[in-house]
Amino acid sequence: MTTLNLTLRGLCGLVPDEFVPNDPDPGRLIRHMRVLVLDAAHLGQRVQQTLCPHLPRLIIGFGGNAQTVPLAQHNIRIEGLDPDRPIQLQSEFWDLAHMNDVTPEPFNVDKSFLQQNPVAGIVASLRVTDGVAGSFDRPPQVHAFGNPSNYRKRFARAVRLRLQLNGQGRIHLTRFDGSNPLPPIDLVPNAEDSVDVTLTNLCNDDPQDMPSEGADFAAFYGLLPSYDGPLFVPVDPTSSLSSPLARGEVRAEASGPQTGCVPAVYNAHPDA
Repeated sequence: MTTLNLTLRGLCGLVPDEFVPNDPDPGRLIRHMRVLVLDAAHLGQRVQQTLCPHLPRLIIGFGGNAQTVPLAQHNIRIEGLDPDRPIQLQSEFWDLAHMNDVTPEPFNVDKSFLQQNPVAGIVASLRVTDGVAGSFDRPPQVHAFGNPSNYRKRFARAVRLRLQLNGQGRIHLTRFDGSNPLPPIDLVPNAEDSVDVTLTNLCNDDPQDMPSEGADFAAFYGLLPSYDGPLFVPVDPTSSLSSPLARGEVRAEASGPQTGCVPAVYNAHPDA
């Protein structure tokens, strides 16, 4: 059986379909999980923030043979996953930023973002099953949200999904409205019988306007229309920049790397 090693980087929201506790529960099973690739510019406007340009892409393989597909309102379907087999959560899954630990109470992603043809704010959508979910690439320093619960840790900058493919695996990409499907992409295993795929949604390498440290994280609040509280974002606790951002606030300075351009886990939603 071929293993699909799927890595997620940047502004990707994970929406499990079943309850996930705030405290680590390694080995917990959920039926499936929705991956939402965020449109940073649009969602930034929803929360009155100007965010740097992002480049959402799907990269199949590594090196000179890698195939890169820009993402723009695409549903992604992985052929070969068993829809009836669950996702197992590893302990590292709790190294990701969890929105239920950031906001004072759980808030659901609006279901309009979870539809086959979601409303504006999503550039790609993918449902995963049949594998294990963890994380990696924790930074050397702790970051803090500055919220009442003092949520802080070395938040992982990447999600690692190890998914099991039954038979020939393929990736299918279709526009949200069902138009212009791309030719299926064969997932050809290497000598170790695995395939490497990366879904990345990171800042442009040379943005015209450098936003403040951590500000990219504000995009995640754009999927929570019922939340109207402060925009808590992860920053260096010793930074001169305060958290949270005020809605509509523009900060001219940047004191460090874009600590907010990380994946985040949302509250469970039955429509995920």
